[in-house]
Amino acid sequence: MLQANDYDVLITDWMMPGLDGPELCRRVRASQQDGYTYILMTTSLSSATDVIAGMEAGADDYLVKPVDPFALQTRLIAAQRGD
Repeated sequence: MLQANDYDVLITDWMMPGLDGPELCRRVRASQQDGYTYILMTTSLSSATDVIAGMEAGADDYLVKPVDPFALQTRLIAAQRGD
């Protein structure tokens, strides 16, 4: 789906079957030709090492679960600035 369409925002989990969030971030960043996809990673992993790893993989922001609706809303406002 990501290869066939341009998305402004991608919200992904770190732990998913078959492909983890950091690898998805790397693939999105490697395949982008035009435009930019703002990537927000959510996870229960909360150590500083995990946050840095997610950001280094290509995430623009990182939210620890359970996701606070206010925190999500503020990140989505920031993502709109890239339009």
